[in-house]
Amino acid sequence: MMLIAKGQDQDQVQAKVIVTVVVLCLGIVMLFFLLNYSNVVVSDEIMSYDGNNYLEVEEEDQEYEDEQEEEMEEQIGDEDDDQEECSSSLPVILTNPDVLDCPICFVALTAPVFQCNNGHIACSNCCCKIRNVCPSCSLSIGSNRCRAIENVLESIEISCKNIKYGCKKTTSYNKKHEHELMCIHEPCSCPHLGCDFVASSKQLYMHSYRAHTYSAISFSYDSTFSVPVTNGMEYAVLRESTDKTLFVLNYAVQSIGNVASITCISPSSVKKGFSYELVAQKRDSKIKLESFTECMPRWSKYVPHGEFLLVPSDFLESQFLLVRIQKGAQ
Repeated sequence: MMLIAKGQDQDQVQAKVIVTVVVLCLGIVMLFFLLNYSNVVVSDEIMSYDGNNYLEVEEEDQEYEDEQEEEMEEQIGDEDDDQEECSSSLPVILTNPDVLDCPICFVALTAPVFQCNNGHIACSNCCCKIRNVCPSCSLSIGSNRCRAIENVLESIEISCKNIKYGCKKTTSYNKKHEHELMCIHEPCSCPHLGCDFVASSKQLYMHSYRAHTYSAISFSYDSTFSVPVTNGMEYAVLRESTDKTLFVLNYAVQSIGNVASITCISPSSVKKGFSYELVAQKRDSKIKLESFTECMPRWSKYVPHGEFLLVPSDFLESQFLLVRIQKGAQ
């Protein structure tokens, strides 16, 4: 009986060993399978990531190449435009602009320009004045046109000499003199004695307002105002507040009486833009002048001439002149 029991115990131990070995083998197989599966998934993800990354890099490279091509095309286009501009217009520097002035009257040449057989040139006005005789060589001048000079005059663009006073106009050289005669930016000088300020008429008004605030009489168009007349008075600055224009009342004492007139400080191109009235009163009597302002850019003290109000010495009882300035013709 004891032998049988021992045999059974040995069989049970062997069975347990076998089961344990089988379980261990199955565990090893499962572990191996799991490891292989995870490697496959990871490698797929890496490949997928590498593929996407490659595609993104490839797209970025393509975009960069496209941008480079566009920049090159723009540069080529700009170069072509520059070449076209250079071919149509070239910067030219005249070291002596006087060569394009008439050698007789020294005014900028305008077509037609004439030349004698020796090549001396003159403007049409001077040809008439010199009776078609060249002053340099005494040959005839006035029948042969100098086309080369005329073409040059039409081709050159020049800035107005009043550019620093605000004029931005450019004209052909042969129209330079014509423009400058009509330029509204012609510099005007300050009418206050002892002041050398020079600027455009509008800038001059602001200068007078700031630097000579209490040395001028302010007024408005179409309104009558009084100007005090004192002993030794020679002028009075009048400052209009609407369109910022300066005027000067010229005044002087002469043997025939007191004389007065009004000047507008403005470019020479302004022609009779303002009418005015000057009135002197004595009791029920009055003397009145109706006239137009003289326009001048550079005013200096002077005795009124031309049209002026003449007031007898004993007539200015009130010591005032009544003034009324209107914009435009009466």
